[in-house]
Amino acid sequence: MKKNYLVAAFEETLARDFPAQARALKLAFEEMRRERVTLDHFAENEIASKLYLKTGFHYEGVMRHGGKKDGMYVDLHLMSMLREEYFAVNEK
Repeated sequence: MKKNYLVAAFEETLARDFPAQARALKLAFEEMRRERVTLDHFAENEIASKLYLKTGFHYEGVMRHGGKKDGMYVDLHLMSMLREEYFAVNEK
């Protein structure tokens, strides 16, 4: 099975940018025709969590000690959006 990945890393300021998120999702779902977009963020980052939920992502779980910040292991929240969920709110 062939897998294609689109990886986007956002600086702190871009992670708060709703239009940038919308453009990335449009690219993934409309142009690249992906079935699923996933992301993770530091569990303590409530601003990112609220933005991703507002964008339409769904919370999937926690990756314990999935990342490092300031030399310490931290938990990551995992989120995803399916193609059908994207088009339910972004009809062409």
